[in-house]
Amino acid sequence: MALLFLDVDGLKAVNDELGHVAGDRLLVEVADALQRRFRSEDQLARWGGDEFCVLLDGADGEGVEAIMADWAKTDPGTTDELPRLSLGSSIRQPGSSSSIEQLIDEADHAMYAGRGVL
Repeated sequence: MALLFLDVDGLKAVNDELGHVAGDRLLVEVADALQRRFRSEDQLARWGGDEFCVLLDGADGEGVEAIMADWAKTDPGTTDELPRLSLGSSIRQPGSSSSIEQLIDEADHAMYAGRGVL
């Protein structure tokens, strides 16, 4: 399984310049775009603020790389106005004893280490 941790880049600027209603609309647009891009069996959740998590059951490192490559070449949103998303991922093989908290923590750290931007 893989866990993706995504951060909406620039949400603070949208909130500061256009107001929180615009920021909320942006989050809804991003959530809709994410739902369209992932499989129905993947679990998408807003983690907080401008962050989302996606749990991909049955995905491995190659699957995560394919998702990132596919996203980079195709506009996931309905407009060109969607912001970039910073991404981190963590991957576990079957039988791993890692907790979901460990997966999230690793993916979060990977995102801040600059391992991916969509």
